[in-house]
Amino acid sequence: MGENTKKEIYEIIEQAKILEALMQELELPLTVKQKSSLAAEEFFIDSALCQAGCICDIISRIDSALHHPEQYPEPEPLPPYDGNAESVYNRLCGIRDDWKSLYYSDTADKRTSQFLLASHHFTRWTSEMFKYTEHLGFKYGLIPAEVKIGGVRMIDLGAYNDKTGEITFNRRLIRDPAQAMITVIHELCHVRHPNHNREFWQLYEDVCIGEGILLERVLGERKSLKELKKGMIPYRWKTEVDYFTDNEKITIEKILKYTKPGSRSFME
Repeated sequence: MGENTKKEIYEIIEQAKILEALMQELELPLTVKQKSSLAAEEFFIDSALCQAGCICDIISRIDSALHHPEQYPEPEPLPPYDGNAESVYNRLCGIRDDWKSLYYSDTADKRTSQFLLASHHFTRWTSEMFKYTEHLGFKYGLIPAEVKIGGVRMIDLGAYNDKTGEITFNRRLIRDPAQAMITVIHELCHVRHPNHNREFWQLYEDVCIGEGILLERVLGERKSLKELKKGMIPYRWKTEVDYFTDNEKITIEKILKYTKPGSRSFME
């Protein structure tokens, strides 16, 4: 078990102590105002209760792993990461389709199961983004200090902080596999060239050509690809970023709050 996982479990234990004290208060006589306030919070408490089920599952699984190792097969070596652009694109498309079907299906009112599925799909996406960033970073010698998922106020699809070496991705990229891959390359190129000078765009074009994401070179004597209209850049796949629904925004905030899948350090 990794150190980060153990740290998060210890945090749950500390939170459980606070919850136990609050539950003891709930057994005492409550004022009308307290009862009214609790009623207003009941929906959110019910939504978060899925995490209590997760805790029971964590206990069961750790107990089994520690005390019943005979139940587990011998571990098989993990296959190497397939960073081929088409493979990455197909995996991201699968995650996008799973994510969008969850929100545009008739099961959207099943809040607890929706949250668990959404958390699973979002974690799959962050894992793929981190692995793809790491794959390209080591391949081209463009290694950031850390990669993370941005917060609710993030507007840009990607950002590089040249002071900390951190790359941040917008959560909306889960909806657009092609733009997600382009953004990964764009921000990685900032590791070597923090500004959008011609050297940056030349490196960006070189990596996109090398990965088969750009079908032909178009920079030429231009200083920037921004001199071309978006539709004139021959990307392999069409980009189509759109905005989250209010339901998606609320769900992602809960995912980031409860599961913390939002960052990965490459400097360990």
